[in-house]
Amino acid sequence: GILGYIGKSCWAPDKNYQGKVASFKIYDKAMTDEEIQLSDPKYQEALEKNLEDLTVADILSSNASASEVKYNLNLPATLNEIAVTWTSDKPEVVSAAGVVTNGTEDTEVKLTATITTGALKATKDFNVSKLFCTSTDTGIMFLCSRPVTVVFL
Repeated sequence: GILGYIGKSCWAPDKNYQGKVASFKIYDKAMTDEEIQLSDPKYQEALEKNLEDLTVADILSSNASASEVKYNLNLPATLNEIAVTWTSDKPEVVSAAGVVTNGTEDTEVKLTATITTGALKATKDFNVSKLFCTSTDTGIMFLCSRPVTVVFL
């Protein structure tokens, strides 16, 4: 049999644990990484905390606000060294890469950031309004996905 203690080493020179143990569990097998992650809600909470720090201001880039998006967004590929994947409910207006395309009217778009580690996944939604852009001075419609300079000769 195996002899073991909680808080006490099997080797005499080692010091005993001086703290308190609130609880412990004994399993009849070695757990996989996924089983360990799923066994405690604190792992999911820690993953979700990573997304809390990401705000709409972080992704706006050259845009004044989320209600007036005219230019490409800056959607980070990583967050605290965790890969971020992005989806858009209207990719023809704002792509998952943050590329903004002019349409024929103002459009509400929901972007979703997803981070995954092992068996755990966390998401956060960002709502932005893509404004339809026209130039009334010249009668020309142009894309607002990046700043445009028009030079008249």
